[in-house]
Amino acid sequence: GVSMVAHQVAVHVGLRRRLYEEMEPSARARPGLSRANTFIVLLVLLSFVLFALETEPTIATPYREWIGILNLAVLVAFALEYLTRLWVVGEDSRYRGAFGRVRYMLSPSALADLAAFLPELLWVIMPHTEGDDMLMFLRVLRLVRLIKIARFLPAFRVLGVALRRARSQLLTALAVALALVFVSSVLLY
Repeated sequence: GVSMVAHQVAVHVGLRRRLYEEMEPSARARPGLSRANTFIVLLVLLSFVLFALETEPTIATPYREWIGILNLAVLVAFALEYLTRLWVVGEDSRYRGAFGRVRYMLSPSALADLAAFLPELLWVIMPHTEGDDMLMFLRVLRLVRLIKIARFLPAFRVLGVALRRARSQLLTALAVALALVFVSSVLLY
């Protein structure tokens, strides 16, 4: 009775803790990517390869079904990863309880995880035609998956810090570039 329930709870908590340590880079005792995160990075790369293959008609036409199956498998994997992260994040004291999980769901990394599969999931479940540009835009949002890699690779954190430091200079350069494009377009017109 009671000891069996206590044992099941202990197994449940132990599994959640192990999964948390496997999935959360900051919780790992050893440096480097875990097996689960290596798998996620490989899935992101596979999704980019599939995206590129879809744009080439000579490849996409004969292999459309296989590309679709692989895309669906990647979509399901990202959805399961999101749900698993949502379950295991309770191991972090900042995200315990229902409100903690909501706080986690609104964090940049969780929003990136959601954006990695939700737009394409909407594309899959909503009725559409081949020329439906708005729904096709949902598929293009797969490029957001690149943000998922940023969680695992330190080089992206360094890039983020550098971009934040040079924010005003970059915005000035962008404004000048846009002004030059506008003036050039008017002159060409």
